[in-house]
Amino acid sequence: MRALVVLLVIALAVLGPTSARATDLDHVLGRRQLEIRSAPFTPVVGRSVQTQHLRDRLERLDYVRVRSRPTEPGTYEIDGDTWWVFRRGHRQEGHWYAPLVFGISVQDGVVRGLVDAAGAPLDARSGLWLEPEVLATSWDGGNAPRIDVRLEALPEEAWRPLLALEDHRFFEHSGVSGRAIARAALANVKKGGVAEGGSTITQQLVKNRDLAARRALDRKASEAVRALALEASATKEEILEAYLNTVYYGHVEGVGVYGIGRASEVWFGKPASQLELHEGALLAAILQGPNAMNPLRHPERARERRDKALDRMAELGWASADAIDKAKARPLGVDLHPSEREATRQVLDRVLHVVEDDASARLEKDLGFEIDTTLDPWLQERTVAHTQAWLDRLRAGHRRLRGKPLHAAVVVMDAHTGDVLAYVGGDPGARDDSFDRARRAERQPGSTLKPFILLEAYDDCGRDRPIRPSTRVSDAEITLGTWTPRNYDGKHHGSPTAHDSLVHSYNRSMVRIAEHCGVQPTLSRMKRAGLPLEPDSPAPALLGAVEVTPLELLEAHSAFVTGGVTARPRVVTRIGRPNGTRTGGEARSRRRIAQAGPTWLVRDGLEDVVARGTGRGARLSGAVARGKTGTSDRARDAWFVGHADGLVTVVWVGLDEGDLGLTGGAAAAPLWKRVMQDAVLTTPSFDPVQPDGVVTCKVDPKTGLAPGLMGDAGAIDSLCLRRARPPREQPWRKGASDKLP
Repeated sequence: MRALVVLLVIALAVLGPTSARATDLDHVLGRRQLEIRSAPFTPVVGRSVQTQHLRDRLERLDYVRVRSRPTEPGTYEIDGDTWWVFRRGHRQEGHWYAPLVFGISVQDGVVRGLVDAAGAPLDARSGLWLEPEVLATSWDGGNAPRIDVRLEALPEEAWRPLLALEDHRFFEHSGVSGRAIARAALANVKKGGVAEGGSTITQQLVKNRDLAARRALDRKASEAVRALALEASATKEEILEAYLNTVYYGHVEGVGVYGIGRASEVWFGKPASQLELHEGALLAAILQGPNAMNPLRHPERARERRDKALDRMAELGWASADAIDKAKARPLGVDLHPSEREATRQVLDRVLHVVEDDASARLEKDLGFEIDTTLDPWLQERTVAHTQAWLDRLRAGHRRLRGKPLHAAVVVMDAHTGDVLAYVGGDPGARDDSFDRARRAERQPGSTLKPFILLEAYDDCGRDRPIRPSTRVSDAEITLGTWTPRNYDGKHHGSPTAHDSLVHSYNRSMVRIAEHCGVQPTLSRMKRAGLPLEPDSPAPALLGAVEVTPLELLEAHSAFVTGGVTARPRVVTRIGRPNGTRTGGEARSRRRIAQAGPTWLVRDGLEDVVARGTGRGARLSGAVARGKTGTSDRARDAWFVGHADGLVTVVWVGLDEGDLGLTGGAAAAPLWKRVMQDAVLTTPSFDPVQPDGVVTCKVDPKTGLAPGLMGDAGAIDSLCLRRARPPREQPWRKGASDKLP
């Protein structure tokens, strides 16, 4: 009988348009399966367990704490000064990593190192990390985050009721059940059409993950052939586990629930490893009709189907009569815990943008992907929460903003690699908003471009017409062509130093510096940094009268962390087919735009911007913050972009249409602080060394000149380049100074 079924199925497959090559099957993961994953997390040596939120990260991955050394994947133990973790096996960057045990050595609450299962110290680069989280399994982000479970971690009570209802011969057949096909064929003849599928668990897995959702003979034939191929390449346990982790349990409060791990959390508020018989039977009942059997909307119908599963188990001898009676006597036991959606829509838009460039043909065919990202799921969640809370606070505190679609773009990036750790592209509360403002919104950046005026002045301009941080610059009115810039406060500030002109964001003195060094060379410097400017751009572009995206501004400002090298932001490290074959991804891209010395001088100015200038609202606890505020014309847009401990973050706050009416210091810097306060404590500390070309110079604070022969009484320290020290005071030159007119 089985041989006849196999021959019949193969014959039917040949007649249909779907290829039946078993080698095309993407093993258990499935041809149509989409899985977007976070980056793995490596415990950071030198940071505290608390600030790294290590326990939270384990719980996010559904690790269970045990009382002795963990003996199975997905468990951990805290034994004195060592956290022992039994990491699950997982796929990452196209490779399979087997389960393993490792320890995290802790002293006085601070991570001191990693050890192997025997307690031997390991190098920090030994590849010990917590496995990535699944961020999304759908392109619209409408599903609940899936919780994958291992079959061996589940009690039989969790999955036996499912087999009793759906496929009680699962462990006996070869993927296609001749009896089920015959029964379905008879039902179809009686109905005069396709009324019953006769599918096994294996066939259902293939249909859900490999084939288009339609009922047709060619699809059914292909489904059967693929089921046979899958049975030949995977164990029964692997197939059942894959099915349990991907099957659909309905929508709960508008969010799709897939997989028994998430279904158990949603319906019962407990991990699937703790499911009891009556609960496993109810989940099996829900599967037969996720909407019709919803236990909240149709409790009696759900109970009836649950009890049918239990009765079927009794018939099969899979549970004792006493256990069945007790399970049937239990109430449905629903303890609803609705889940949040998957990754924000703007994150998915960013990922989809890369996939469209690298694998558009596969995307158009609705085939699956295995996508690895750089995102830190804990920091991403915190950044989303901070953004939502801050936007709500701004709406509540400013009457003109109430009821308006206020948005933000927040991106946290490792300045050395370009890896994006957190990404928000709008209002997290606007669930149906997929427009990614971080990548696609072009807005005027205001004064966030001023650091590049000084970068040009300290670097190339300084070779022939030296500009130093201590150089005095007139803040008097200046006109370039028909443009006469004004200070934001409308005041004249005398002759501040170049350093203080940046700190307090004086427009007129900064424009005077750009005129001295050349407007076109200064704009060219901005272009090399990745900003969309040309040498012939109008002069107002110097002060941000040009449209840029938050990602472009982020890339440009990364130079102030790395000594003059920009890093292009990347989110997607690898795009692959579900079988592991690579199809694309974003490569690291770095470019030098300035030398380390001049960049260090600007970096010093950005530190003072936060310490005593326009960015005081961005001060951090436990880390030194550096950055620049920006406010566009008519206060339409508010910006803050800055860095700390090797991370650079950009924040934009504004309305899609209309003026925000708030400055970058008031609307963007406080949100930057909240996000970065979390970010810097979960990454390694970064403390760069001052470049050799930068020295400390003594200068007269009034003249900007180095003290003369009469001594340095009253002189102050100021950084300068070794090749561009300030000129020395000369007794016979009264009133001389290091000053631009």
